[in-house]
Amino acid sequence: LVELKAVDDAYPLFGEMELADGVPFEGILEQKDGVWGAVTEAGLLERLRIDVGDTVALGDIDVQIRGVIKTEPDKAVGFFNFGPRLMVSMDGLMETGLVQPGSLIRYYYALDINDNETPTAFRER
Repeated sequence: LVELKAVDDAYPLFGEMELADGVPFEGILEQKDGVWGAVTEAGLLERLRIDVGDTVALGDIDVQIRGVIKTEPDKAVGFFNFGPRLMVSMDGLMETGLVQPGSLIRYYYALDINDNETPTAFRER
């Protein structure tokens, strides 16, 4: 059991995503040679006895583990987690076949709103 997180190309909107060994996050989740990328917490590598570079099944597709999460800017602290985090792109998630009626999915949106900005001004921006 993992806690799956799918992000878009703008992630992270705030803060910085850091991977172990200084691996850059930008582009790491993209599809390369027909295989989507993923990053994970070290606990998943230990649990599955896999390494960075290995592939794992995720629904209808395989994803390649391309990095280990060091810090995640929007990870909630102190909340119950279902298991180690596995992060993929939103496009990759859509190919897994996991998004269907009955799936337990939560969507979160981050907005960059200035302190004195009205909703109308934000929409016009």
